[in-house]
Amino acid sequence: MSVKARKPPSAPPPTIPGMVYRSRAMQQVAVQVQRASQSRLPVLITGETGTGKELIARAIHYLSPRAAHPFSPINSTALQPSLVEASLFGHKQGAFTGAHTNALGTLRAANHGTVLLDEIGDLAPELQPKLLRFLQEGEVHVVGETQPRQVDVRIIAATNKDLQALMAAGQFREDLYYRLLGMTIHLPPLRAHKDDLALLVAHFLRQACQAEGKGIVTISEAAMETLLRDEWPGNVRQLQTEVQQALLAVGSGTQLAVEHLSDRLQLRSMDFDETLDRLFRRSRSQPAAKPALTIEFPRELPLQETYQQMQRQFLIEALQRHGWNLTHTAKDLGVSLPKLRQDLKKYGVR
Repeated sequence: MSVKARKPPSAPPPTIPGMVYRSRAMQQVAVQVQRASQSRLPVLITGETGTGKELIARAIHYLSPRAAHPFSPINSTALQPSLVEASLFGHKQGAFTGAHTNALGTLRAANHGTVLLDEIGDLAPELQPKLLRFLQEGEVHVVGETQPRQVDVRIIAATNKDLQALMAAGQFREDLYYRLLGMTIHLPPLRAHKDDLALLVAHFLRQACQAEGKGIVTISEAAMETLLRDEWPGNVRQLQTEVQQALLAVGSGTQLAVEHLSDRLQLRSMDFDETLDRLFRRSRSQPAAKPALTIEFPRELPLQETYQQMQRQFLIEALQRHGWNLTHTAKDLGVSLPKLRQDLKKYGVR
């Protein structure tokens, strides 16, 4: 009798310190993080705003042999051309007006550690050659000194911009781009790995409960479905903010429901007629000086026809606010684009 060979047990998915996930997309990112942590090459992290690029950079650092040394993030947009050499490379006392003491500079202070150049796509063009020179030589020229100093720093860059498009437009140096491009890690937007959303919500709820000193708060099925339906243009950071703000309206040991979510998400959980009814009731409760809807119809119209006229007028006003852009109008109303087109046809709006 033949015996079938057993498959070896599959290895557990790699972990990224500080991040919660189970999706295949993020597991692939975790594999790249593990590889990058054991390399000396520069790393370029790309992805939309709010996807967690700095968390990935920190994970690479703390998994690397450099973990015992500093991790220093630098916001490229905050670097001033007139002070960049002094802030990055350091200066001697008396090197310029206001230099009352010696200063190491960010790169020297992070020696043997890791420096994150965040928002590298926003680095001013006049600063790019200075950074390129450091990447090529591994040396810093301290302001006020004649001899360069050697610095051992791992460089990680992050951006939410298309650097190749910036290069084509002449706004980013091609040689600097390829110097930064030792390894590339792309972070997918949250809408591309929504199977992580429930884990993230539970994680953010636990964090927020601890921060606010509240007992354990759960989330209703309807509220979770509402969160899952959203596209989250601000990604994980936006989801975290939503959970934190919703928790403020929930008592300890209770359940987070749809009514605790932001107005934008509450409107998305309704169909068009419910949305209109909600907004109209809200407009009736607002002061007369600032009406939300400016709709007037003859009182002799039947109730159903009056309601239909109101719906039509509401659609027209929403379209006018957005220059008749259907995509922006649908987003404002919290409905899908096909649903908006269906309502326009239903109520005779062209």
